[in-house]
Amino acid sequence: MSVFGLLTYLGIAAVAGYIGSHLAGYSTSGCFTNVVLGLIGAIIGTIISRYVNIRDPLYIAGIPLIWSIVGATLFVMLLGYFRRGSKKRR
Repeated sequence: MSVFGLLTYLGIAAVAGYIGSHLAGYSTSGCFTNVVLGLIGAIIGTIISRYVNIRDPLYIAGIPLIWSIVGATLFVMLLGYFRRGSKKRR
């Protein structure tokens, strides 16, 4: 894989993470967090799409964009649920 290909993957993951985090109502702190959320979202979204047997019509550089956004949104919602539940009330 070339450097340009790697940067393309990271850019698409950042966009998917950004959109997913904002759809879930969670504002992340930076670009690196969005990339990580996008990559994890791509994995989760791919698993979900295989389970429900629905293909993504929009692939960019081999990454299923719509399912990446869905996966990132679900992952951020799950993180937000556990993060809110771990806070102690006074």
